[in-house]
Amino acid sequence: MLGLESLTKSIGGVLESVAKESVNSFRLHSGACDILIVRHGNTLRSSSWHVHTGKDVNVGENALVRLHIAGVETEISMRIGDDKKCFFEGGSGDLRPPEEQLAALQLKTGFNDAKFCVVELNGKNMRWDTKAQIPAGIFLWDATDKVVVADIEGPVVKGDLWSKGADVVMLATARQPGEGAVLENVREGVSPFLSYLDRAGYRVLFLTSAPITRADRVRDTMNAIRQAEVQQWGRGASVPASPIMTSQDRMGTVLMRKLSDRTLGKLTGGAEQTSTKERVLAELRALFPDAEERAAGGDKAAGGGA
Repeated sequence: MLGLESLTKSIGGVLESVAKESVNSFRLHSGACDILIVRHGNTLRSSSWHVHTGKDVNVGENALVRLHIAGVETEISMRIGDDKKCFFEGGSGDLRPPEEQLAALQLKTGFNDAKFCVVELNGKNMRWDTKAQIPAGIFLWDATDKVVVADIEGPVVKGDLWSKGADVVMLATARQPGEGAVLENVREGVSPFLSYLDRAGYRVLFLTSAPITRADRVRDTMNAIRQAEVQQWGRGASVPASPIMTSQDRMGTVLMRKLSDRTLGKLTGGAEQTSTKERVLAELRALFPDAEERAAGGDKAAGGGA
């Protein structure tokens, strides 16, 4: 037993060192979670704003991240921290913009195409140059909307495709899978069911344990599902865009955790996925405080809320 334990720890150390060496490549990517804003009469409540910049964004300490909606610049801006995570100035630590800036956004109900533009002041001409654009979706819902929260891993796609440990470590991060390969991993019947929920008047929010730096890949998958539904059944069966809430961690962090967990036989990887999704559910309960929560089978879920 001692020999087996020693071997297991040795393998775990090797895999962890491989993951650590790969972290720099995974930090290449920038990413942002989608944002949900809920209208309560004349006031707006927002989910937290998570934006990470990667090594693909080479800027100085005076750079800003400015929000653009439908190609129009807004008053909302963020700073980039030493850890490459973006934050709002003011020192409160709240990852939400001031209420007056939130209220000033020209949002339409449902999906709003957003980009977090990283800009840096050019000392030669004193103009702000755009260095990168990080896509995201901002969704405006109403407090009275009926909401379905769906887990992507399992119900929508087969397994945890976004962070498969050593397999992902060895893959080229720049390689983009084709639409056919993406749809092969989608469970049969997902598109018609999502289309039915839309026609029945429900809003759908997706949860995933995918790292924030792979949020664009998850959106590509959901876009492929929507396009396939339209191609097969026509525009009447269109699946609307829905907010996708990812993990706040980067790929390297997710991989090291999963590699260590699987090699040493621990269960903290599943616990991390659960904690990520519980965080989102807690935010939803705050956004929809008067909603009645029910489990998938129709029974009331413990804790009430969203």
